[in-house]
Amino acid sequence: MGELTLNDYRSVSFYILIKTHQGSHSNIVQKLTDKFNTAMPYGNAEVQSLAAVQVDAYQQQRGFRNAVTSGSIVVLLVTLMGLLGYLNDEITRYRRSLAIRKVNGATAGDVMKIFVKDIVGLTFPCLIAGLAVARLLAGKWLQNFIIQVDLHWWIFLGVGVFVILFTGIVSAWMSLKAARFNPVKALRY
Repeated sequence: MGELTLNDYRSVSFYILIKTHQGSHSNIVQKLTDKFNTAMPYGNAEVQSLAAVQVDAYQQQRGFRNAVTSGSIVVLLVTLMGLLGYLNDEITRYRRSLAIRKVNGATAGDVMKIFVKDIVGLTFPCLIAGLAVARLLAGKWLQNFIIQVDLHWWIFLGVGVFVILFTGIVSAWMSLKAARFNPVKALRY
């Protein structure tokens, strides 16, 4: 059996990993490329930074992240419009009932409590289901990455608290408008 050289296997590629210290040499990738090209018979060595390769590998994931972020903003705006429309319909439907309650001595806080309690009661089951699905999908998405991060429960709790507060504030604001409405005008029609 004869001696094997790189000339016999021109199409064979291999990796050599070299660890350098941050800031040890300026333009270290170019210096290593030059050194390898002088040692290689065909001078076609390619030296790449592992950090740059990892950044390029995640380009598709970055695009997905941006699409999810944009979609989430649109969904939040549509949800806000839907919430406002739903509350407006509910207030219109209960306008006479609210007027009778106000005439009988109900305060603005009592009227607000009716709507906020109903809306937040509807929000809880939807929120729990949404957070469970979000946790599942986020865990699946994180499997695409080499470096894993933990999905802490407090992140989802924070989002849930934000959604509840947001829904409560919007419904309180809309119901306050209904509570301040003159009951005489509501009963007249």
